[in-house]
Amino acid sequence: MLVNPPIEKLLKHVENRYCLAIAISKRCRQLVNGGLPLVKSTTKNEVSLACEEFAADSVVGVMKNVRPSVPLRPDVVARKRQERELRFQEMAEKAKMAERNERLGDEEEKETVTAATEKPEFAGEDVMDQDTDSIESMIEAEDNEDNEEE
Repeated sequence: MLVNPPIEKLLKHVENRYCLAIAISKRCRQLVNGGLPLVKSTTKNEVSLACEEFAADSVVGVMKNVRPSVPLRPDVVARKRQERELRFQEMAEKAKMAERNERLGDEEEKETVTAATEKPEFAGEDVMDQDTDSIESMIEAEDNEDNEEE
C-alpha cells in the first residue's frame, strides 16, 4: 500500500483514480526501461519513485497521445549502443555470407548449365530418351506430312 506520498495528494493532479493509475504505470514503465529519475529518492521501488515524481510535479499527466522524450541513464545508453553495434555487425556478417553464397551458387549454376548442354548418351529406344534435335526433326516431319495431305 502506498503511504508516502498519500493518494489524496496525488489525486489533486488528475481527474480520478484510473487516470492516476495509468499515469503512474506509464512513468514506472519508463523508469524500468532505463529512464532517469526526476527527483532524488532513497526508494528502489519504481512505482514509489513514479508516485514521488508525480507528487513533486516533475511529471504531468497529459490526456493526449504523446511520445515523450525520456532521458536515459548513462549505463542504459551504453548498453543500448553496444547492442545496436552488435546488431549491425551481425547484419554485415549475414550480408557477407549471403554474397558469398550467391557467388558460390552462381558458380554451381554455371557448372550445372555446362553439364546440361552436353549431349547425354542414351541406350533406350523410347522417344523421350532421344536428344532434342531428333525430337524437333520428328515434329517437323509430322508437320510436313500434315501439310502435304491437305
